[in-house]
Amino acid sequence: PDSGSGYSWHHGGKCLTIFSASNYCGDCGNLGGVLILMRGETDQILEHWAPPLDELVFLEAEADRAQARLKQQAKNFFRQRAARRHARERMNAEIIRKVQELIVRRKADLFDYWADMDTSPRGVF
Repeated sequence: PDSGSGYSWHHGGKCLTIFSASNYCGDCGNLGGVLILMRGETDQILEHWAPPLDELVFLEAEADRAQARLKQQAKNFFRQRAARRHARERMNAEIIRKVQELIVRRKADLFDYWADMDTSPRGVF
């Protein structure tokens, strides 16, 4: 249609032409149209634009590159999370080892300290 829309009314609104292909033959510049009829619902005319094939190819390649970047970012995220978890586990193990070492090294001092704290004849705090 001259208006460039995806549909056109004729004969006083009694006849509707739907142009389903947007930019027909790649050079018309019109929108495409879709008529949706559902029982009990209001009729709808929706318009759409499909870009030229070369633009679609470019957009598809761009989407593929974006998806590849997202996959790489997800891999990096999971690697970093695993590395942090491993570092945390190593740190916890090192802390436990050092505490155990200090307890063994200071066993006599700890025994004397807790014996002084124990005022109960039963040996209970």
